[in-house]
Amino acid sequence: MVLWSFGLLPFTFWRLEGYTDAGIDESHRESCDVSDFRDLKVWQKAHALGLAVYRIANNARAPAFSSLRSQTIRAALSIAANIAEGRGLKTDKEQVRYLKIAIGSCYELESHLITSRDVSMITELNYSRLLEQLVEVRKMLFGLIRYLDQ
Repeated sequence: MVLWSFGLLPFTFWRLEGYTDAGIDESHRESCDVSDFRDLKVWQKAHALGLAVYRIANNARAPAFSSLRSQTIRAALSIAANIAEGRGLKTDKEQVRYLKIAIGSCYELESHLITSRDVSMITELNYSRLLEQLVEVRKMLFGLIRYLDQ
């Protein structure tokens, strides 16, 4: 179990007993309320990542970082938002479409984090921590897509 705080409540990376990497209890898949995205572990992790990026990026208040800061925060927050939006749809195919958009936002965020590190908007330590969380979310999204495509 890995914990990050970034000034947040501790963030647990794994849910135990009967849950897939994406946080779906397979034995209850058909009875799940499709709109309850907050129960998805991948959404919880994406939300925590978005909050961490928001807090770290907002510490870089120099006017020169304004555009990059805004784009970085938007990309981070859109990951969880797309997971939530897709979860509210009726079919797995529709949900997968939004999960793929969330993956695109993951890659966009990674690019912004690299640039943020390279221009010293964020520290190397914060870059590494955020990237670790980002990679975990992206892996979970790919796993959830594979699961829904079955």
